[in-house]
Amino acid sequence: MASEFELVLEAFSFPKALSDNRANFRFVVDVRMVRSAKFATDTVVMPGFDSWWECDRKKARHPHYVRAADRPALDMDRIDAWERLVLLTRADSLHSLQVKVFDVDRPDAWDTLRDAFSRIAQSVLGRAPRVLEIPELYTDAFGAVDEDLRSTIAKRLAGGDRLLFRGSAPLGAPGVVSVSGSGVGGDYAITLALAKR
Repeated sequence: MASEFELVLEAFSFPKALSDNRANFRFVVDVRMVRSAKFATDTVVMPGFDSWWECDRKKARHPHYVRAADRPALDMDRIDAWERLVLLTRADSLHSLQVKVFDVDRPDAWDTLRDAFSRIAQSVLGRAPRVLEIPELYTDAFGAVDEDLRSTIAKRLAGGDRLLFRGSAPLGAPGVVSVSGSGVGGDYAITLALAKR
């Protein structure tokens, strides 16, 4: 029997040694689950294909600026509920998640494609796309080719050339989910809240 699951970003901190010009973040989150008795993976881009979390202290007046005043972290009071929501989905059960953190402060040819994709999707869907839908290839296992393809395309559309950190965690009972570890410049920590409705 399917349940409704909600996964929300609660906190994100990054290394003090990370240079300001690299502190412009976008996440690609892959959530593995069982849905309708089949294995599935949803891929989410946060805060969206056309936005990012700006933490370069020289850009404190930028509309996307969300750096905490006293530490290298997101000021969660500056991030609204829409951008905090990682995923709201129906599934039989959740298995695990992987978070990739990218520095996106470099325009390139993919920005043009991403902007065009975003405008088309907004026209069709009526809002900015956050969950990437790709026609499903046959699979009956986690880690299959279509999962890697979906994640790779989402990463490229999200401007994800410069990976700063990648970490994963199992998803079990509702509660706090922590993902932490070493990446570019030092240690990263992500805290999420998992709720079952």
